[in-house]
Amino acid sequence: MCAYVNQIVETGQKLRGTGFNIDDEWIGSLLLAGLPDKFSPMIMAIEHSGIPISTDAIKTKLLEMDGNAGSTENAFVSKSWHGSKQQIRNTKKTKKDMKDIKCYKCKQMGHFKTKCPNVGVSEFVQQKSPNAFSAVFLSGNFKKTDWYVDSGASVHLTANEHWIEQRSTNTETSEIMVANRNKMSVVCSGNVKLGTVVGETQYETTVKDVLCAPELTTNLLSVSRLIKNGNVVRFNSDCCQIYNVQGVLVATADLKDGVYRLNSISAANCLMASSAAQVTANTWHRRFGHINSNYLNQMKNKELVDGLVYSGVAEIEKQNCEVCCEGKQCRLPFTHKGVRAEELLEVIHADVCGPMESKSIGGAKYFLTFQDDCSRMVFVYFLKAKYEVFNCFKNFKHLVENQKNKKIKAFRSDNGGEFCSTEFELFLKANGILHQKTSPYTPEQNGMSERLNRTVVEKAKCLLFDANMEKKFWAEAVNTAVFLKNRSIASGLQKTPYEIWTGNKPDVSNLRIFGSPVMVHIPKEKRLKWDRKAEKHILVGYSDNVKGYRVYNMRSNVVTISRDVVIMENLQERITEVESDQSVEVPVSVGVGDGENTENVHSKENFTNEYSGTETFSGSDESDDSDYSPEHPVQPTGALRRSERTPKPRKFENVVTYISSNSLHLDGDPATVQDALSGPDQEKWKQAIQDELLSFEENDAWELADIPNGKTIVQCKWVFKRKIDSDERVRYRARLVAKGFTQKEGIDFHETFSPVVRFSTL
Repeated sequence: MCAYVNQIVETGQKLRGTGFNIDDEWIGSLLLAGLPDKFSPMIMAIEHSGIPISTDAIKTKLLEMDGNAGSTENAFVSKSWHGSKQQIRNTKKTKKDMKDIKCYKCKQMGHFKTKCPNVGVSEFVQQKSPNAFSAVFLSGNFKKTDWYVDSGASVHLTANEHWIEQRSTNTETSEIMVANRNKMSVVCSGNVKLGTVVGETQYETTVKDVLCAPELTTNLLSVSRLIKNGNVVRFNSDCCQIYNVQGVLVATADLKDGVYRLNSISAANCLMASSAAQVTANTWHRRFGHINSNYLNQMKNKELVDGLVYSGVAEIEKQNCEVCCEGKQCRLPFTHKGVRAEELLEVIHADVCGPMESKSIGGAKYFLTFQDDCSRMVFVYFLKAKYEVFNCFKNFKHLVENQKNKKIKAFRSDNGGEFCSTEFELFLKANGILHQKTSPYTPEQNGMSERLNRTVVEKAKCLLFDANMEKKFWAEAVNTAVFLKNRSIASGLQKTPYEIWTGNKPDVSNLRIFGSPVMVHIPKEKRLKWDRKAEKHILVGYSDNVKGYRVYNMRSNVVTISRDVVIMENLQERITEVESDQSVEVPVSVGVGDGENTENVHSKENFTNEYSGTETFSGSDESDDSDYSPEHPVQPTGALRRSERTPKPRKFENVVTYISSNSLHLDGDPATVQDALSGPDQEKWKQAIQDELLSFEENDAWELADIPNGKTIVQCKWVFKRKIDSDERVRYRARLVAKGFTQKEGIDFHETFSPVVRFSTL
């Protein structure tokens, strides 16, 4: 022993002479590290005593024990025996040396363990021996789920094979030898997830390079390995503290039965992190339901919550978290870096808006817009169905190319079937027009048309709401909105679209409030001497190809164009209901006309007097009215005029003739049951329907039966008529008739006949 101590001390002094910084504690630790296993109890006692380790203290202690320990083992043999390493023994023993031999079994002097006479001594006696620490882990007194801090273990050891992650069977160590020199097989190695508790805070750790020896009764944490990885281990009289590389206390172990048991969470219920440190930011990110990094860092830095501890700064991006992409990914932003066309008709934007919840007066459900990219001039067409888009585009193409003497270069639209049909694509290719389409489900790439639709619809809604008009006037409001937009300044332009398109400033002196009451002059050809000379209408827009206003007749449900009008712009009266819902022919496709016609219609030279707000526009009728006498009777526009002539009944031989010379029909009868039951005369129409059904019941007109297989049911229709009888009372008649025209010859019937009876037979 004296030679061993002198060799270590002299070596340390030589190293100091060469410039190495070797302190006294390091040499003392080196003296303890090179001792054989029989000195393990002494080493444990020194480490747990709290006495500072120094060269003189350790040297004195070893020399004092030299008389009691006469073993000639090599002092540099490792405390733990690995693999094929064998303890170097001096086999040359003399009888005199046997007195210095100490038995590792009974701890008595004078014999070896293999010749120990106390082989049957109980385990209890062994636990009381100085080598109790090593023996205790081989007994059954400790659980396999516990972890103990072991300063005598050179590697981390576990007895639970199912705890091993990233398992590897190609280990350099196939066997280990514990302090009592028993050999144990190593089946695998890998990482073990370990959870520790410090106060109220939990930490999750991955212990790396753990050897699995199933024969162990518990699990060991090697102090030397922890220190090698940059951790700090401190022993006190009743506990052990482990600090990570950042200096944070991450684990504690309490002294129990002479050993330090780690305060840990059951490994079966613990989720661990990736290093021997506190929980990582990524784990907290997942615990908070994939919270964004900015909020996580704010909560930590401002200490808004307790127990939120992780090292560094959280930098979790969607590129690193697949779950965030699956749950929170949104579309990429669109860069607004479009380039405006420099010439007219270079790019045309198109889109269809609809269907609308109500049909227009003319039966339209959609509107189609074409907008020139350079001038922002808008053209609108109204459609009953989307298949009309192709014909509208051809008409638009012929119109604008003829006006500007230029060709359309590019046509931009979405992927709607109305724009991407084979017929449409072939037409564009034949005319050399580039079709620019958007990506699927990406209307933002057709942003100009989409924004135009919104602008037009919002302006049209304002017009309807201001005039308190029904939804069926949406087409007239949209047409007016487009008319006004073309004559208003646009974003990014210093001129109005109308001026850029035509080269002339628009004249807006003719504009009036949409929905204003209008008195429309009745031509003398359509009235009598004492009839009214004007009729009340509603202003619903402006005409592009006729010098006049578009006005709506509430009585006949007709939109006409008139120039002889008096617009009562300040009158607060608005449309509340329409007196008649008669089906009439109204143009269903209206559009903003070409530039030249629009210029002529609204020029000051030709149209100043025609659009004066409250003036009468035609004075010729007033000057000639006093001498006017029509040569033929004129049908008035007001109440119907009854004839005073008594018609002569016609006679037919052998034919029964029913004469109703005094029965007249009134116009404006309901066309459907809904119209009849929602109008002002709904109670009278209900009574007429009940009378008709009662008549069928009294005459036993039908018999209920099941529908035959393969047969077509003939539908019915209600027909409503108002008639004036001989005493000038209005009668409401409702008739339920069958739609026989729905039957097909050869399918529903094969021959037709009509029974005829002679009058004499009756």
